[in-house]
Parts: sequence; structure tokens; C-alpha cells
Amino acid sequence: MPEAPATSATVFWIGASRQSRQEHEAALTGRGFQVAWADSLAPLKSLAVRIPPELVILDLQGDSADPYPIVRRLRRILPPRDLPVVVLSGRPAGAEEERRALSGGADDCLAEPVIPEVLCARVEAAIGTFRQFARPRPRSRSVLRSKDGRLILNLAAGECLVQEGPRYEAKRLTRKEFSVLALLLRKAPRIARWSDFRTAGWSTWRLGDESRTLVQHVMRLRVKLGPLGRRIETVPGAGYRWNG
Repeated sequence: MPEAPATSATVFWIGASRQSRQEHEAALTGRGFQVAWADSLAPLKSLAVRIPPELVILDLQGDSADPYPIVRRLRRILPPRDLPVVVLSGRPAGAEEERRALSGGADDCLAEPVIPEVLCARVEAAIGTFRQFARPRPRSRSVLRSKDGRLILNLAAGECLVQEGPRYEAKRLTRKEFSVLALLLRKAPRIARWSDFRTAGWSTWRLGDESRTLVQHVMRLRVKLGPLGRRIETVPGAGYRWNG
């Protein structure tokens, strides 16, 4: 039996049609999925570096064009090659359309009207199978993520992304705030001790200096991260810890 997806499973939704996407997104997020959407294939490669997907929904509802050349292009853009692709077809449902979907490279095909509960069930099944048989993928050293995927740090770009609803929002952090957050994520779930901060270049901070203290940077960081800021735990006499 394929295992049920964890709440951190990310689904890419691709398609210009917004006819029923909101209803479907609500159903997917209600089942614990994170949904990131794009109107075309163009931004997918850079988006996948920040938010690796476990399934792609190619939404062609209302479009009678042949979707399967698009599926083949999608396979070239997004690794791994066995990433599940579910097509929402604008063609009439039937055995012939399903045959064309499978032979064209899609893992599943749903034709109009697409029932949200059915879509969720197909997505869960496809991700469960993918996780069961996929090879482990190495983590990028230039990207740090919280365990649930709601916080992403792109170290090369100095970018902090926080999930707010179904989308990710960029947060403007100072270099010191960014370095504190990166250290917390690297150490999680262990404690980032005072000695860890000194080793990372915080040799000049003093608790009595209100303008430069680590405590003040952490306080501002909690505010900027919003609800996720509560995950920075103060460990009295030891340091800080990221929970989540």
C-alpha cells in the first residue's frame, strides 16, 4: 500500500485557467498539501530549487490542445524524471483519453468536470507511490528548509521565503538576522549555543550592548517571521533552538 503523504508534500499547479483552481487548491490544502502555482513552464526550474515538488498538476481544463508534448517538456525541465504528473484534460473523459495520457507520459488524467475530492485522492495515491519507489535525492547545500517546508533560506541569494497560505512570501532580513536564522536551521532540532554563535562570527556581541546584542536580533527576527517566529525557542543559559 502506498503511504499517505505528509503535510509537507508540495504540489505544483501549472496552467493559465483559473476557472476552478481556487476550489481545488482549498481541497488540497485542506488535506495537508502545499500548492505552488505558475501560469507557464518558464519559472518552474528556479521555483523547484526553492520548493522541490512531489507532484505536478498540469491544468488544461477548457483547452482542447494535445497536452502530451507539454508533459514531455515538463519531464525535461523538472527532475527527477519519475516525478508524478496529473493532467486535468479539457478533452472528453473516456478510455481513449486515459490511454493517450499514459502513453504520453502522464501518470494520471482527469477530465472535466474534475471533482476536488477525487483529485485529492488521485494526488495522494500518486505521491504515496512516488515516495515508496523514488531514490533518495541529495539535499542542496545552498538551500536550508524547516522540517515542514514552511521556511526556506536560499544561502546563495540571501533570500528568506515564508509560507503564508498557499504562497511563499519573501522576507527582508538584515545580514545578521539571516545568519542567525541560518545557524538555527543548521542546528535544528539541537540547541544553537552561545559558543556556536561566537564560532559563526558573533565575537563582538555583548549582552549589555543594546544596539548589537544577539538578543535584540532574535527579537526582531521573531517579529519579521510572523507566526513562524514563535518557533525560535529561548533555552535559558544555553542559547536558542528552532522548533519545527
